[in-house]
Amino acid sequence: MIVTSPQSRRKTLSMPHDYEGGITMYEQQQIPANYEAEQAVVGALIIGGNVDELTTEVNLTPNDFYFSDCKLVYKCILYLNDKNDKIDIVTVDSTLKTAKEYKGIEFLKNAISNNPTK
Repeated sequence: MIVTSPQSRRKTLSMPHDYEGGITMYEQQQIPANYEAEQAVVGALIIGGNVDELTTEVNLTPNDFYFSDCKLVYKCILYLNDKNDKIDIVTVDSTLKTAKEYKGIEFLKNAISNNPTK
């Protein structure tokens, strides 16, 4: 049985007396995120994935990305798709060059080279 204290509403959840660690509410509510998985998604789209399928059937949105660099690249891919531009490493890189958050073409190369679908 979990015993709660008034402090549990703030930061920690009190555990039975034999548990010394304590779990913070932040740790309990952290969103599961996997950088390699997010990178694989954008890498697959750059290689030639179906953007429309992800946005309509899977309903993938930029807010589904936890890591800002993956989110930025996904937004760029959506932008290029809406303009009916070709989505490849060159167009994504040239579109993102002015964004200060952009980590450069090395991020795109890694997303492609570490992609299991290549």
